[in-house]
This record gives sequence, structure tokens and C-alpha cells, in this order.
Amino acid sequence: MSRAILHIGAGKTGSTAIQYFLAHNAEALDRLGFGYPIVGAASTRRDGPNHNRLAYDLLEPRRSGAERAMAKALERSAKDKPVTLLSAEVFYMRPFESEFDTADAYLAAKEAALDRLFALLEPFERVDVLCYVRRHDRWIESIYNERIKTGRERGTTFAEFVARYGRGHYLPQLDAW
Repeated sequence: MSRAILHIGAGKTGSTAIQYFLAHNAEALDRLGFGYPIVGAASTRRDGPNHNRLAYDLLEPRRSGAERAMAKALERSAKDKPVTLLSAEVFYMRPFESEFDTADAYLAAKEAALDRLFALLEPFERVDVLCYVRRHDRWIESIYNERIKTGRERGTTFAEFVARYGRGHYLPQLDAW
């Protein structure tokens, strides 16, 4: 039986560490029957490859071609490996609800992306979705600190940031899955 394990995040929960481990142990995992397919259009970060590029392509079809290339890699992996691993926190967090005028428009976009993703996973007999979440107060503190350090938030107080991003979002995101 071929199985896919889809790690979808959420952000600030150790996803990079998981991806680093998978990327740097790909040969050993391969010998044990675990595939971690990375194709040319996949994201490659200094700390290892992930599948964020594929996730972005599913949200904005025909953006870089990762969807077509990954479909072929997944088909091969489903035939050759008992377990195939995919990891991208972008699967969880995109699209951003704030990018849509209505909740219905957001849910339609999320469902369309998930439909495209699960079409890619059709070669697998079983698909398990794995998602780590972090206590919300700790998540918002961590994301704020990251955005301050990277310069994406300048002159924003923590109280202002919480007012903008502070509402809990785990259940609506996970319900879509």
C-alpha cells in the first residue's frame, strides 16, 4: 500500500527543523522506503528543501510549473516507495483570509487549492495530514518577534500587532482539511 504523509505546518512550530532533517537524511530515508521528492521547482532554503513552491503553485496555478513536475515525481514515488513525505507550512497558512473580501471567497480559494493538491495525491492509497500547532499566545509572540527582527514590522507595537493578527485561526484553517 502506498501512503503519503503531508506535513502542513503550522508556521512557528518547528517545520524548518523537520524539513532540515528530511532533506539532510534523504538517502537514509530512501533506503528505509521513505520518499521525500524534491524537484527543480521546489523551494530550496539554506537549511534544506521543502515543498512550499508546490503549495504556492497550487494556490496560483501555472506559476512556476512545480505542480506538473511534482505530479510526475509523486507518481513515481507512489510506485517505488511505501511512504512518501511532503512538508510545507504554506499548505496550512495560504491563502491568507485577509486577501479576500468575504469568508465565502476565501473558503472557495482554499478548497480549490486543496482539490488540486489531493488530485496530485491520487496515486496514493492513503494520505495522512500532519499538522503541528502552537499555543496561540506563544505563536503570536513568536511571529511578532520574527517580523520585528526581519524588518517586516517597523514601528508596530505588540498590542497593535495582536489587534491585527491576534484572533485564533487554527480551527477554521484545519476545518478546510
